[in-house]
Amino acid sequence: MGTVPEIFIDGFGEVAFKEGLIRIELVSLSGAEPEVRQRIIMTTPAFLQAVQLQQNMVARFEEAGIIRARRPAAAGSAPGPVATPAAEQAATPVAASAGPPRSPNFPSS
Repeated sequence: MGTVPEIFIDGFGEVAFKEGLIRIELVSLSGAEPEVRQRIIMTTPAFLQAVQLQQNMVARFEEAGIIRARRPAAAGSAPGPVATPAAEQAATPVAASAGPPRSPNFPSS
């Protein structure tokens, strides 16, 4: 199999539903303001499958101790994982083996 292009992003920007499709902005934080680098456009079924895959990964992170288990949501708030402090993350074998991001946005040291 040939090389597959990879994209590093710092996070998602706007996530919108327009004209029957989900549109997710991929954002870089390398400048003074967040900058949209690319956009993913997908069908609703593909989006729901992506959400399920991400939820499965969160469960694996919880099982491995990378993040603490999610707490029950308070009324009106969205449930989500609770990230462990950076020092604790650095001590975990999975996080330690990942190393720093490899991106032209970060100087190599």
